[in-house]
Amino acid sequence: MADQTDDVIGGFNTYVKEMKAQALVDGIETVVSLFTFADDHSVVYGAKPVKEVQPLTEKNYRTYGNTALLDAVYDSVTKYREKVGQGEYSPRKQSEAPSVLVIIFTDGEENASRHATWHMVQKLIKSCEKLGNWQFTYAGAHASAWAQSQKMGIRVDQTVDAQHLTFDQTTRQLLDRSLSHRSNLRP
Repeated sequence: MADQTDDVIGGFNTYVKEMKAQALVDGIETVVSLFTFADDHSVVYGAKPVKEVQPLTEKNYRTYGNTALLDAVYDSVTKYREKVGQGEYSPRKQSEAPSVLVIIFTDGEENASRHATWHMVQKLIKSCEKLGNWQFTYAGAHASAWAQSQKMGIRVDQTVDAQHLTFDQTTRQLLDRSLSHRSNLRP
């Protein structure tokens, strides 16, 4: 996404602005986590209340390297799942757990993960979805978006082929899916 850094930053900031506005309207507590990944992965925002999320800038977002997609998805979902008390060894009643929407957005195909495999990620996603309060959406701006999302176990209706869309169109689709997810929640 190196040549589209401004679009990525603008799209993310638009998304967060809309989520802030929606949280004010529906009163649903909303937290945002943003993980970036290339040769490795890092946390930009970790479970931060949406009202406290500052805009993404070129100082806190940069593009570089390869695509360690599987490591980033596996590590971030596992850590968040444990944080909300739904880790493998800390079961929490679904009725007490927050609703979680994970959006995976990448411009590249997996080519740099060191420890997570397709099978590990697919198994993790399936176990999260089985809890009843997790939903996964995949937006890929590359030729194999459909294949990669399916290898992860993400439903076809939750996959966005961003390769043939503008960033504005992709952001709108992701917002629509998020708003649809929120419409099933109670404050």
